[in-house]
Amino acid sequence: MKITGKIRWLLVGVFCLIALAGPQTLLAQEEKRTDLFVRDRLSGPALPPVPFEPNFVLTLSLGNSYNELKAGKDNRLFLEIRNIGDTTITGIRLSSQGPEGWTIEFNPVEIGSLSGGNFQTVDLIVRPDSKVTKGGYNVTVIAEANETRKTEAIWLNVVEPAFLWVWVGAIIVAVVIAVFITIFVRSSRR
Repeated sequence: MKITGKIRWLLVGVFCLIALAGPQTLLAQEEKRTDLFVRDRLSGPALPPVPFEPNFVLTLSLGNSYNELKAGKDNRLFLEIRNIGDTTITGIRLSSQGPEGWTIEFNPVEIGSLSGGNFQTVDLIVRPDSKVTKGGYNVTVIAEANETRKTEAIWLNVVEPAFLWVWVGAIIVAVVIAVFITIFVRSSRR
């Protein structure tokens, strides 16, 4: 079979048309398949709606950065209770756990409600035991609400003990020194 010049040019033209039109035709067919796939997925059973979950988040922090206390005296601090969630928190009750003999009071003791993004300042009155020594002590503050519970450890420093115990300690030290001096003087005479 002999291919003549006219047939040869006809075959070259067909190949050129296929080469030029082929990729767009193939892409268009692939897009149609993708559209059918997406349409089939969307027309299927609907996904169940995601329920709204409220966000209850309380934070507790001392408003004072100066957490130094005097033993045996009422020390007034400020406790900031903040709702960083997006839902109102109700029935917030405040309590604490501290060293034995310490008195810790809140004013107010209970907050009716605190809406999302807001805060309230509470007076925190701490009275360390009068016999406590100078140093750092841990107090745990607890905020318990109808929806959530938050505990926060607060580090407090007692800077000076009660005045009475300073005198008692000084008298004991003076008596011990007097006894040593007496013993030293009597032993040196012999």
